[in-house]
Amino acid sequence: MCENIMEKKTKGNLISKEYDMKLPAIVRVTQSTKGILKASFEIQNHNEDLEELFDERNRISKFKFEGETSNKNNLKMEEFHIFGFRMILGSGEFSPKEVKIEASSSTETSYSDPYLKFGLRNFRMPGYEPEVDTELETIRFERTEFYKEAIEKIEQSKEGRITSYAYIDNPNLDGFSPSEYLSKAEKEIDRIAKLWGFAQGTYQSRSYGEFFDCNDRLIIGKYINPKKKNIAFRELIPYPNLGKYLNQTYDQYKNKNNDLDLSLVIEYYIDSLTETMIESRYLKAYICLEILVNRFSKINNQEFIIKDGEKFDEFGEKISDKAKDILDDMDFEENEEDIMGKIPSKLKRKLVNRYSLPKKLSLLLEEYQIGYKDLFDDIGKMARTRNNITHRGVPDGDYPEVNNIMKRMFYLIQRILLSLLQYDGKYIVDWKNSGLTSFSRDPNGDYSDRADS
Repeated sequence: MCENIMEKKTKGNLISKEYDMKLPAIVRVTQSTKGILKASFEIQNHNEDLEELFDERNRISKFKFEGETSNKNNLKMEEFHIFGFRMILGSGEFSPKEVKIEASSSTETSYSDPYLKFGLRNFRMPGYEPEVDTELETIRFERTEFYKEAIEKIEQSKEGRITSYAYIDNPNLDGFSPSEYLSKAEKEIDRIAKLWGFAQGTYQSRSYGEFFDCNDRLIIGKYINPKKKNIAFRELIPYPNLGKYLNQTYDQYKNKNNDLDLSLVIEYYIDSLTETMIESRYLKAYICLEILVNRFSKINNQEFIIKDGEKFDEFGEKISDKAKDILDDMDFEENEEDIMGKIPSKLKRKLVNRYSLPKKLSLLLEEYQIGYKDLFDDIGKMARTRNNITHRGVPDGDYPEVNNIMKRMFYLIQRILLSLLQYDGKYIVDWKNSGLTSFSRDPNGDYSDRADS
């Protein structure tokens, strides 16, 4: 398997805003099969006197690069850092966040047989190659020519790899430039990556997107450096059901993502799966649950007990005055100022007017008719365990019990997300037998309080 899937050699200028300088340079940019971008440079007509412009303390310098490839395409890189620049002024390496390549003809208004191609990291494909209908176009998926080897390397090293391609054929530009259309398509790919990542229990992302005209002529390409994540496949949706799952949940994810911040929720969920310390794993899973519950309570006006803010302010002022009178009558030997300020301060900040997370969670579960009693007889256990870990550094109780609570919390998060996404198919869940138990959701959104085999 070739280690690089993209390699470009360009001539242009390293541009430093800090020093108002343009340094003519040759830059070689590559993207590996891991999706990682790297660049090396050689400054042309290097003058040793340039070192005097950089004092010993300035070990990091910020640059951008503008250049031209051998086939006359424009290549740009924005805001990257070169480390130890003073020591390696003549040549060196850096890691750009993004590389953009654009043909000089990209301002044309019509193209012959255009198509878009995306490189996707960590997409484990089902036995078939699915298609997903999106707001923009139908997107089809294919395995890379090195798919099998990439999956094996992911499983062995837990490092991400480019495994699959996504295509949009004959896009309807409808007045959009290729750059504008590519940006819209990137959003669709990112949505699918989050949904697919949740289904497979691993972090997935695009590594590049390219817009081609006929004869595979590149019009514009964007290549990005991936986030550093540990990768492991912990599938939730059986592989034969992935196509149905993606098509069934896409619209709900698109409609609810902004209000509920589902992208962030899923990322915390996946991050928690890859943590090795039980405390870190528990806290990330709990943050995932907190984001879901707090966003839901906010958009449903279930954040505060007294909904009328003006009435609560009036109530708070009156209680604060009473509290001060009571505190004045009491005798404190120390910390009197702190004690006098604590209750009024909490009232003014509306802390006492907020529902607890278990209460808000129960409202969410009731709204979507999500059963949970096969997991918890008291959903407050999750919050109490979280508080012990946060404030004491260790959980209260033995680790097997904490691990059991955490597993049940994972399954509750899965049920909530699948309900929000309105997925009505089978999914894998088991907390009793460590086997694979089907847990199905009926059409009205109700989850049974027992696992149906």
